[in-house]
Amino acid sequence: MWASRQRDLSQHLRRPDGGARRAPPEKDIHWVTGSKVKPKELFIDGKIDAFLGFPPEPQELRARGIGRVVVNTAVDRPWSQYYCCMLVANPEYVRNHRVATKRVLHAVLKAADLCATDPASAARRIVGRGCHDARMA
Repeated sequence: MWASRQRDLSQHLRRPDGGARRAPPEKDIHWVTGSKVKPKELFIDGKIDAFLGFPPEPQELRARGIGRVVVNTAVDRPWSQYYCCMLVANPEYVRNHRVATKRVLHAVLKAADLCATDPASAARRIVGRGCHDARMA
């Protein structure tokens, strides 16, 4: 999955208008990867110029005034047009607990809709219920 995200990001970096750059980004970008790599810390320390972050990392850096978002997969095409998340269930559970499965699916979709249509209210609800990382406060 990581390699495909690198490839997708490399393709997107060709040019904002989708045209080809003179040099392919694979020659311009040195990907730092590995199981022990901590991209956020390397970025904060100035050892790398950018990193591919996933929540809550970008939000933490934004709260601290560090860096700037270059590509936001939630709103920037083509990524914003793809499904980012999936809800998966054991088929046997779904067969045996249809009503519970429908309720869970309904709750997840309702929560996703609330987050998309009113993110400020969703954030207040999360913080109000104590469902946040205290390190970000």
